[in-house]
Amino acid sequence: DADGANGGSIEMHARDNVTLKNTGQLLARGTGDTLVAGDTGTGAGGSVMLSSLSTASIDAVTAESGALIDVGGDQQGAVAGKKGSVTMHAYRGATGSANTVNVAFATTAAVKGAEEVRLEGVKVYNSATFATNTSTIVTDTNAFYTANPGSGSYAATQDGATISVLPNIEVR
Repeated sequence: DADGANGGSIEMHARDNVTLKNTGQLLARGTGDTLVAGDTGTGAGGSVMLSSLSTASIDAVTAESGALIDVGGDQQGAVAGKKGSVTMHAYRGATGSANTVNVAFATTAAVKGAEEVRLEGVKVYNSATFATNTSTIVTDTNAFYTANPGSGSYAATQDGATISVLPNIEVR
């Protein structure tokens, strides 16, 4: 529970899979006591980042049915704090190269109170060959975008937040 006046922040980074069990709750909600219309700080929702480096599973980031990831802003009458954000970060496909993200399709159904949910598909490139492989990176990135229009096959969040499936490029 990382609730706070201006929303909390939770980050979970794993070498293997990240699984939020059915009774698990990640709470980073805004709890501002003095909300004022137009104030985007007080009572604003928080942020959650779930990240897995596993290539052993296409479901490297998973939330079981009943789990909750709540990053909502506080609400007092008609005045509401700004909604929070959720990012799920995993390799592309089980091999790290396919045009999918290793996040289970139902995982996004656990999210509540987010303005946007970002699903980042990571592909790693070698820094020693970066200059000669720029065209490959562009081609791979374009193929990923084309294969993932909108929210793809991911479940809707509890309150209809936008889900974006995006490429993430790392050069090591």
